Amino acid sequence: MLYTPRFLELDGKEWKINADFRPCIAILQQFERCDLTIWQKYEIMVGILFDDPVPEEHFEQAVKMAIWFLNCGEEDNERRMDRVFSWTQDERFILSGVDKTAGTPCRSLPFLHWWDFVNLFMEMEECTFSSIVYLRGKMGSGKLSDSEMEWYLRNRKIVRLEQEDDLTPEERRAKERFTALLNGKEE
Repeated sequence: MLYTPRFLELDGKEWKINADFRPCIAILQQFERCDLTIWQKYEIMVGILFDDPVPEEHFEQAVKMAIWFLNCGEEDNERRMDRVFSWTQDERFILSGVDKTAGTPCRSLPFLHWWDFVNLFMEMEECTFSSIVYLRGKMGSGKLSDSEMEWYLRNRKIVRLEQEDDLTPEERRAKERFTALLNGKEE
């Protein structure tokens, strides 16, 4: 697509959106939270992305269009892959990598369209963020070289991805009880 949209169409009418990268990152950070239901996340997404409140009768279409926008014009294909980064945990490393790619601090720009930000993100080369993601991916195989293991040990606090699962609080407590029982600890 040769343009970057600043409006999305809902039921034949154009709706102004917050197309800057900052609100889009804020939306993606909300999707990492496990204390919200998927519908609460959708409400937050629509509330942040659209300038004006979206009427209930357009909500489902607004969700689909918001997902389309956040996917940079691609249809939501529901791919599920192992996560190797977090918009929340890795924010400073992502921003510094994008800054390096852009050749300017992106936070100092008054506006940077989300799609342009994603293009810069995808073109990141060697930086701290790329090293972190590389190590996270490689750790799953257990095949770190000595120098990689040394870097990991020095930087494990930033390399270890804090995974929040999609369990409800009740399911989380049940899992903790089960784990305690497996470890021979009774409640």
